[in-house]
Amino acid sequence: KIAERKPALIFVDFDLSGTASGTSDEALRSVLEKYSADGPPLLLTREVETAECREKGCSGDPCKTAVAASGSRPSAVTALPYDDVGGEKPSIFWVSSSVVPDSDGVVRSWRLWSEVCKAGVRQLWPSPQLAATALASRSLADGKARLETYLKSIDGGVAGRSVVNVAWPRNSEAREALIPFIIGGSSQTRVSDWRQGAGFRYQRVRASSVLADEVADSAFRDRAVVLGASYGSDKFMTPFGAMPGAALLANAIAVAPDVLDRRPVSGVLLTGLSLILAACYAAIAKVFRAIPAAVIILTLSVVWLSVATYFLNPADAVATSSMALITLGAFLTFDTLVEMVEGLHEGQGFGVVLRKPGSASKQGRPKEKE
Repeated sequence: KIAERKPALIFVDFDLSGTASGTSDEALRSVLEKYSADGPPLLLTREVETAECREKGCSGDPCKTAVAASGSRPSAVTALPYDDVGGEKPSIFWVSSSVVPDSDGVVRSWRLWSEVCKAGVRQLWPSPQLAATALASRSLADGKARLETYLKSIDGGVAGRSVVNVAWPRNSEAREALIPFIIGGSSQTRVSDWRQGAGFRYQRVRASSVLADEVADSAFRDRAVVLGASYGSDKFMTPFGAMPGAALLANAIAVAPDVLDRRPVSGVLLTGLSLILAACYAAIAKVFRAIPAAVIILTLSVVWLSVATYFLNPADAVATSSMALITLGAFLTFDTLVEMVEGLHEGQGFGVVLRKPGSASKQGRPKEKE
């Protein structure tokens, strides 16, 4: 149904590993066999099992041993009843959508690719966002060629072979990137105004509405469509609360072009921008009381993020704002410690930890007569 609406690509965010009961696998195999070779790129994913090789060994598996020797953690996938169909179709791709949260359980970034051992053969599987950005070209053949060329360049660097020169992506050093999480849960959320006025939207539609032909073609045409669930156990913690896995991937796909197709900004420039922001925030914090200062700083941060994404990729814009806020916190901490030391030197004792009464409240009072 969706392929008929001419989307840019379709990503099926459901784990296809294992064997389904009944005739489900046969039905899926039939769909894949009938899928048009010229149809929109169809991205399929399945669970990737991690193998611990450094401590427990890899049971003599040369593929896992080679991956472990390269410094990566080897992963393995089991054979599926429709593997051969996917491999024969030029419009069907296997991708790795595995998400690795930080130590606190919160997902903040994504990786471009994963090393996978399939039937004893080492392979590099692109992430959905890498595949989506690569395949968003004038023709499927061109997109597939530049995706394969980029993966070969990575494989050369990992395996110690000669690295293939690539023209894409422009930010060839990207391996993982921060997710700004510009997409929320609303069905009509404006995703960005920084994509050259493209007005990209994240829109949720019900599967039953798709099957009943109740959704306009414009909701699919030339868009990246993610098939996934917005309920159930497929949720991840993000800096903004729990989010369905499909929405998390939609965030990654939305910002991937700006991460990959823009050259990285030098760290010196980013540090300079962060210090300028921090200086502005510190000046505000010194002039205004806590609540007004917090409101002004928060407003300026929102304005900065809205403006900065016109000349920085979203990850760099968020990073500079975060660095500025951290610097502000360090400045306020140092400033407070200096005031406390001066108070102790003046003999204020325990009073150094108390807020000083404002002098403004004393202004305008009549002087007491002696």
